[in-house]
Amino acid sequence: EERLELFFSQSLDGFFFMMLDKPIQWDDAVDKEKALEYIFAHQSVTKVNDAMLDQYKATREQFLGLTPNDFFKHDLEQGRRVWRDFFDAGQLHIETDERRLDGTQMWIEGDHICLHDSQGRITGHFGVQRDITERKRAEEQLRESEERFATFMNNTSMLAWMKDEDLHYVFLNQAFERQQAVTLAAIRGKDDFAIWDAKTAQSLQEHDRIVLQSGRVLETEETVPDQQGELHYSLVIKF
Repeated sequence: EERLELFFSQSLDGFFFMMLDKPIQWDDAVDKEKALEYIFAHQSVTKVNDAMLDQYKATREQFLGLTPNDFFKHDLEQGRRVWRDFFDAGQLHIETDERRLDGTQMWIEGDHICLHDSQGRITGHFGVQRDITERKRAEEQLRESEERFATFMNNTSMLAWMKDEDLHYVFLNQAFERQQAVTLAAIRGKDDFAIWDAKTAQSLQEHDRIVLQSGRVLETEETVPDQQGELHYSLVIKF
């Protein structure tokens, strides 16, 4: 017990218990919406470690006693949905949009498990959670960057594409899609042999490999047929 207490208190992840003031039955025989009203007002934090207090920028005195109504007052609908899914399953791994005590937004990744009494009623739950706000911001910045890149590429008449190190397509712009009558969704993860005849595909990949092996920009001429067999001659810059 002493070792568990030491682990609880010194973990870098947030650990906590939220207990109900009385056990509740949770099955198809109960009115779950009515039960949630009670849970959100009467399930409260009874134990918390320092790591979780740091996540919420709170003191222990401020944090103990907080209820789901407090944690999700910015979005009660989200909170009720999360709690219902959690209690239905008995355990849950989830990412949630939450607020620190100072009102600033944070994203939480958490693992939660219900606690039951001898009659199978829910008495509360134990949770482990970590602050993933910086990861979420980085993901959002990447998404916005990719959207700007796609917007730029799709508003040029020049053909543009990207391949990975295995020469599989990961991006085509709309001009490419129109000329070759293919879509990114259909060609993503495939190579030139999925679009052109073997001779053309081999020629294109030879140029690609020169770029990969040398690490330099290559300016060259390439000839490719469209879906009607008409040849297109292009000055291509690969890097």
